[in-house]
Amino acid sequence: YLFFTCAIIFSIGVSAVRKFQSEYVSAVCLLTIFPILLLDRSWRVVLFCLLNSTLCIAIALFLKSESTILIDVLDVIAFTIMGIVFGTLMKSIIVKGLDANRILRIERNTDALTTLSNRRCLFENLNLVSEGKRPAVTGIFMIDIDMFKLFNDTYGHQRGDICLAAIGNCFKNFGEENNFEFYRYGGEEFCA
Repeated sequence: YLFFTCAIIFSIGVSAVRKFQSEYVSAVCLLTIFPILLLDRSWRVVLFCLLNSTLCIAIALFLKSESTILIDVLDVIAFTIMGIVFGTLMKSIIVKGLDANRILRIERNTDALTTLSNRRCLFENLNLVSEGKRPAVTGIFMIDIDMFKLFNDTYGHQRGDICLAAIGNCFKNFGEENNFEFYRYGGEEFCA
């Protein structure tokens, strides 16, 4: 905000040196561009844009010649509206991209069947522990569902998937209540 305020003041200063006989070319361009560059709360960007626009219009009305007043006022209003619209559009595109990346990261690290974290997430977290970026692990244990192949062969893979999802849900609830992180290691193997 400080940079853009200084740029607007510079533009007004250049106009003053020219005895306010020329248009606010620099100010108009900056009022168009800066909302696109700022990723902040919309009301702050719009308020900032409107305050600077009002300042430029007020100076034009009081200090500029009649031949440039109308051009300045129309330019500032038009480019401010364009800046707000394009800034809002760009911000929504950026936010959608961030949201898509967050969803992809969750899908990449989550087992779709059990909704537990997957093996990739386990190894990433263990690497973070070894690098000292996460608290030390007090213990690790593996869980293997005995004779699960027999269950799958007897009742079918669809029932096996239902069973694994139920087991994953139990592990997830137990982990949340007892401060354990559960991972699906693969097949019917789990790790905590």
